[in-house]
Order: sequence, then C-alpha cells, then structure tokens
Amino acid sequence: MRTIVVAGWLAVTAWTGLARPAAAQSAGVLVIGPAESPVVAQLQDELVAAGWEVRAIALDAAPADESLDRMTRMRRATAVVVATDPSAAIRIRILDPAGGASDERSVTVPDGDVEDAVRLTAIQVVEALRASRPRAVEAAAGRVEPPVEPPEAAPEEPPPPEPKAHWWATAGPGFVWSTGGVDAVATFDVGLRWHCWEYLTVAAAFAAPLGTPTVTAAEGSADLQPWRAYADLRWLPLAGRGWFQPDFGVGLGAAFVLMSGTAEGPYVGAEDLVTTFVAHVVAGLEYRALDWLALRLDGWVGMTVPGVGVRFGDRRVAEWGWPLLGVTLAAAVGW
Repeated sequence: MRTIVVAGWLAVTAWTGLARPAAAQSAGVLVIGPAESPVVAQLQDELVAAGWEVRAIALDAAPADESLDRMTRMRRATAVVVATDPSAAIRIRILDPAGGASDERSVTVPDGDVEDAVRLTAIQVVEALRASRPRAVEAAAGRVEPPVEPPEAAPEEPPPPEPKAHWWATAGPGFVWSTGGVDAVATFDVGLRWHCWEYLTVAAAFAAPLGTPTVTAAEGSADLQPWRAYADLRWLPLAGRGWFQPDFGVGLGAAFVLMSGTAEGPYVGAEDLVTTFVAHVVAGLEYRALDWLALRLDGWVGMTVPGVGVRFGDRRVAEWGWPLLGVTLAAAVGW
C-alpha cells in the first residue's frame, strides 16, 4: 500500500513539474479557447517561450467581458487571450493594476498555409502583449520599482514682450503756464519717440505757441511768444503690456521767448529774444488702442535756468519760468 501511495505522489509531482514552465519571467496569461484548437496550442507554446506563465481554460464560447476580467483576477493573471473564434479575430485584454478600464486589442489570423498562419498569429499576440502596457504587466509580476518623480523646477518668469513699434510720431495741443504774472499760453507739440528698450523711450520734441500772452503796466505792454525744444528719457514700468501704459521721466531743453513791447511816453518800445535752459520732470499715460495707434496725456513740471523777466523801465513787472507747468494731449502713430 505504501508503495502505491509513493508511486502516485511521484507521478503527480512529475506531471506538475512538466506542466510548470521552468523559466517563467513574467506574470500569468490566461488563454481561453477550444482544447483541440491548433491556435490555442501554438499560443501557449509561444507565450511560454517568451517567458510568460500560461494558464489555459477550454471553452468553445467567450464569456462576457466582466466574467473575463473576474476569471483573470481569480487566476492572478495579467492578461487574457480569447481564441474561441480564430476565424474572426483573437482578442487580448490586459487588466489595469490600478483598477481602471482594461486595455483590449485584437489580432487577425492571416490567410494562407494553416501552420504558418497559426504561428504568425501567435507571434503577433506575443508582440502585442509586450507592446501594450508593458509597465502594467511587469507591475503585476512585482518587478517594477515606483517611478521617481523629477524635482519640480521653479517656474521662470517670462521676459517682457518686445515692443511691436519702435518709432512713434506724436502731435497734439497743450498748455504752458507760469506763476510769475504771465498768462497761460496754448501750444502745439510735435515729437518723435524711439522705443529703444522694453522699459525705456527717448524722445525729441518741439512746442510752438498758439497764442500771445500780454503783460500790461503803466509804462506800456509786452507780448510774449515762448518756443520750446527739448528731449526726454522715460521709464515704462509695465514694459508695454496692456492697453494703458504709464511712464515717468526727465527732460532737458531750451526755451526761446520772443518779447515785443509797446511803450507809453516817455518810454520807448523794444523787441528782444531771450534764450534759456528748461529742465522738467514728466508723467504720462498712454492708451494703446492698436499696436500702431495710441492717445497720450502728459503732465510736466519744470523751470527755466535762468528765469525770464519782463522789465518796464527800471522795474521788473513779470517773471516767466519759475516754475513752469504744462500739459499735452497728443495722438501717436507707431511703426
């Protein structure tokens, strides 16, 4: 009796040892199809040769997808190959270890010699398993280390955009006023501005008087016509972004004041042209309607060095340029 038991145990051990692949290197693959199908047999051989552990279930009809996934998980397999109807196609379903949707592919059996077609189909199935979710197959086999996330780099601040227009021509009306007893005078200002850098502009401008303020006293009267030519340098804090663009700067130039006097007797009238330097600080706001069209409003405060005085006889009756206040509204065209 003991001899029979030992012999039976040896036979079972030998059979299971032959059925188990000796070099299985990957997770299991479940093969479903008729037991007598040459396609199923060839699939098992190719999968074992490729290093997968194969488990076969003899069925003539394919179960539903949910049943397939449940059978695959119960047998601790990673993928299932359904070859119940090779004339249509061979289905491949690979489970997602994270519990997501299964990945399904199909391989069509080619026409021609049966043996060659079966072997080619089995090879294609093996390659499809290798190519589809390789990390999922290896993860189920416990051979994949968790991916190492690269350190996140600090986001770089994008550089300010380059100005689309580098040259701007400006023209518009303005006013200049001084506190020394001379009335405000309207002007017409024209200029050419160069956007030399995203944060800086340089301009050259000229202001012509549109009126003639008059100073009157007992000795007579004097008409003044102030002309100005200047250059300024401005800083753009927003670097050209947005519709409204503020800027701040300084300017330096010259003023040419033409004075024409009319005297009461016994005084004599005279004409004179006085030239003086003008320094100012300016703040502007530009509305950029288009890339090439804008509307500017500028306000500035400055002074003349030296000051310009209006003298009647032996006394000084008015001053111009201590200080100077100005405002300009101009249209700008860029290119």
